Amino acid sequence: MHSCRRMKGCRRTNSCRQKNGCRRTNGCRRTNGCRRKNGCRRTNGCRRTNGCRRKNGCRRTNGCRRTDGCRQMHSCRRMKGCRRTNSCRQKNGCRRTNGCRRTNGCRRTNGCRRKNGCRRTNGCRRTDGCRQMHSCRRMKGCRGMKGCRGMKGCRRTNGCRRTNGCRGMNSCRGMHGCIRMDGFCGRFVSLTTSPPPIVSLRLRH
Repeated sequence: MHSCRRMKGCRRTNSCRQKNGCRRTNGCRRTNGCRRKNGCRRTNGCRRTNGCRRKNGCRRTNGCRRTDGCRQMHSCRRMKGCRRTNSCRQKNGCRRTNGCRRTNGCRRTNGCRRKNGCRRTNGCRRTDGCRQMHSCRRMKGCRGMKGCRGMKGCRRTNGCRRTNGCRGMNSCRGMHGCIRMDGFCGRFVSLTTSPPPIVSLRLRH
């Protein structure tokens, strides 16, 4: 029914059979994709549900924009992204997607399995820790509220920024002790009084 508009697209009225282009048209303008509503926008991926059969593009789309990850629910076809719908099984990437933007971490609640990164995410942006609520596994510490289990860091955080102590309210039981802004551990510390007793080193839950 529909036709192409350019000489580099389809030759007939109903279909576009280019080597690296679109299969259905409705406005196919070039040989390497469509620029219309229900076609491909770029050569390396589709933005909507109609098929794009590029070498490094998407097989199933609905939002896949690049070859190195998914931005929405469906999958890419290439080695740097996801292999199947809804899941990404990269060596250094995300296990499940729905928000997987890069191969080295997740930006949403589904799991990230880096060697030196986060195990559970919800805001994991880098490989060396978490920026939001869930926990780190590695030595560079957490920025959020839940636990950090690094080599030299805090056990419980609420503001742990470094591996050698806490900066927030809770105390630290790492190898290097607790390094608070006032230099002492414990919850109630005054700079004008003597250091608190050993009892205050206890973690407060």
